Amino acid sequence: MKYGSFIDPPSPFSPLEEWEAFAADLRSVGTKDPDVKRELDRAEKMIAEMKAQRAS
Repeated sequence: MKYGSFIDPPSPFSPLEEWEAFAADLRSVGTKDPDVKRELDRAEKMIAEMKAQRAS
């Protein structure tokens, strides 16, 4: 029997550093679980968008 996990991502208004820490935590867990992979992809997208906003 597989038990689900609860992933609590930062809010869209959280600072870049919080998103980077969240992504690092997800990487440490591993990306075999599709929920973890999906959240990591989302976090990486948010990080890229935030860095692009800082650069402009």
